[in-house]
Amino acid sequence: MLQKRYPKAKLVSLLNSELREPINESMREVCKHYKVQLIELHDIEKQNGHPSISGMKSICEQLVEAGL
Repeated sequence: MLQKRYPKAKLVSLLNSELREPINESMREVCKHYKVQLIELHDIEKQNGHPSISGMKSICEQLVEAGL
């Protein structure tokens, strides 16, 4: 487990936007159980399911807003 191997590391999980709610809820539960910060991304512009340049900038801004 990462938490035991790297006890000083800050673990963060990113939850992509536009996923089905069962996936979102599962990620929330897992992160809560393991006490891992979850950042739920929103409004990510994508091309063929992957972030565009604008989408990557939005991800960066959201990470900064979350204090990372």
